[in-house]
Amino acid sequence: IQRPSIKAGIKRDVRLLGKVLKHAEKQLPDLNPLRLDRALETFTKSLWNELDYQTEGQHADRFAYLFRSDAGVKIPKIYWSQTTSKVLTMEFIEGTKMGDRESISRQGLDHEKLMHNCVRACLLPIFSYGFFHADPHPGNVWALKDNRVCYLDFGMMGSLSKALRHQLLLFMYFF
Repeated sequence: IQRPSIKAGIKRDVRLLGKVLKHAEKQLPDLNPLRLDRALETFTKSLWNELDYQTEGQHADRFAYLFRSDAGVKIPKIYWSQTTSKVLTMEFIEGTKMGDRESISRQGLDHEKLMHNCVRACLLPIFSYGFFHADPHPGNVWALKDNRVCYLDFGMMGSLSKALRHQLLLFMYFF
């Protein structure tokens, strides 16, 4: 559920960050070629996109479709009849944050299998589909009791053209 004051807080923070960046560019002219104003614009656009929970639900559904045949990856089901732009209702998931090694070990989960599933779930969408989870930190990727990984929070997604994916693969091959 979206907090009522979140948009006002983001507007305030973005304005403040813009002032900080302008001040930094004045103090450090070498930063000017980086076009920090454009970086802030892209960042701000990404933040606003994260606030539309219907879009986030669509991203989750798309990801679920991409991984529909993958036994190592779980994507929560979105309940569209209870989802709006400010409320995202999804399947309840019981799991452990991927960063909690102790808990994963205590549960007897297979670290190697989890890492295999996690790496595949991270790289496959980038190189095969060009649509990927852009915020895969341990709070957004959970280990499930059956050694599957589960992605959460589909507010920030990325996309790459086929040409760029090809260039990245070539770079990795020759690296």
